[in-house]
Amino acid sequence: MSPRPPLIRLSAPMIWFVGFWLMLWADVSVANVLSGLLLAGGVGMITRRIATRTDDDTIRLSPVGVIVFAGHVVWQLVKSNLVLAWEIVTPRNTIATGSVDVPLRSASPVVAMAVSNVVTLTPGTATIDMTEVPPTLTVGVLHLHDPDQIRRSVVRTETLAIRAFGTVGARAALRKEAP
Repeated sequence: MSPRPPLIRLSAPMIWFVGFWLMLWADVSVANVLSGLLLAGGVGMITRRIATRTDDDTIRLSPVGVIVFAGHVVWQLVKSNLVLAWEIVTPRNTIATGSVDVPLRSASPVVAMAVSNVVTLTPGTATIDMTEVPPTLTVGVLHLHDPDQIRRSVVRTETLAIRAFGTVGARAALRKEAP
């Protein structure tokens, strides 16, 4: 069992929770304060047990990783929209459709879903199929000129998704891969 967190680490979330509880009731009374403290204690005990699990299938959320992942998604959307707009306004047709299988490193359904959705949200690409064993995405591409570039792009998205909300095991495997 892990050591108990310092009182400061426990009191700040409890104060926040009780304050939020009082705002919901819109009334500061002894009963509301006591019920808020009781609920905060219960939620704290439950979440502490969940947060101290160390198995490899536990998803860990990284706030910095989520911000980087969101920035990557926005950049992919802007870039692909510009390419698609250029395709529309120029008389030359550079469309070369096809599909690419991209093996995923993480078996986490959350990571696979995020990567699949980012691929599908990005204009000019769509997730056609996803297999679980081995984890593989089949990506339909509007401008398939370099299949390896598509694979690198999807792998980059997966790497950022693992860093943002991957499992403990997937993050450890990612660190071993990095040079």
